Amino acid sequence: MSSQFISVSDDETVLDTIRLMCAEGVRRMPVINQEGGLEGIITTDDILDILAEETAELAKIPQHGKNIKARTRR
Repeated sequence: MSSQFISVSDDETVLDTIRLMCAEGVRRMPVINQEGGLEGIITTDDILDILAEETAELAKIPQHGKNIKARTRR
């Protein structure tokens, strides 16, 4: 365990959080709110879940575009 306290602010982006976790070599990080209180702990598994959901949404874009084109051709 590190002797330095490393945390992330609750307004940080997922990408910034990933970069910080990688730079520090940690799998879990406290999330601190604007008042300095603990909001929770974010883990690499949490981030993987978020990225999986976002990737699934991105995968829908080509089909959605095809559906729009098909409706406008009618």
